[in-house]
Amino acid sequence: MTNLSKKVNIKKPIDPEKLPMEKDDSFEMAYAVYIPLDSTPDYIWEQCFERERKVSFYSMKGKVTVENDKLRAVTIPNEIKGIIEWIKKLVERTNRSVEEYNKELRQKEEIEEARRKREEEDIKKMREALKGGKS
Repeated sequence: MTNLSKKVNIKKPIDPEKLPMEKDDSFEMAYAVYIPLDSTPDYIWEQCFERERKVSFYSMKGKVTVENDKLRAVTIPNEIKGIIEWIKKLVERTNRSVEEYNKELRQKEEIEEARRKREEEDIKKMREALKGGKS
């Protein structure tokens, strides 16, 4: 079976006292916040995340990137709570996209397996037809 993508979640609870934050030089009031994930996302999860981020209205408010087992968000101080809530929803939507990707992958594999079995049966029938036609 092909490798399926795995869901990734934000580590809970998010402790404001332990949440890494630092000044970012993107613009004057920018700060980077690092939101811990429960595992390092695979390539498919990252692609789904990026697609979901791009279609989100909130993406205009700040930059979010995957960095190993963290999400790095650039924001301004008075938008931090909204950014965190948006990222939580973004992760949920990403995991739904991953589920859909895995479902489609399983369906393709089932179709391929059925095709392979049908071909094997066809070859078996052709061999049997040749055996029955011997002189």
